[in-house]
Amino acid sequence: TNSDYVVIGGELSGEIEQDMNVVENSTPIYVDGIQRAITAYNINGSSYFKIRDLADAIGFEVLWDGDTQTISIETE
Repeated sequence: TNSDYVVIGGELSGEIEQDMNVVENSTPIYVDGIQRAITAYNINGSSYFKIRDLADAIGFEVLWDGDTQTISIETE
């Protein structure tokens, strides 16, 4: 927490694959040195998490606006 996101690159590149290999797992997640229990999903070699699970663990809010079909993330 309290630091900027660092872009690694490639997160949103490429086309969506039709044959995805999805495996649910319990990859350890640490927030400020404390391990949190969050379900992870390994999809074709990359780990993915539900944004609301991350919000609960890290301490931010996820809002949904059904009228505009948008998600907002409130960090303060």
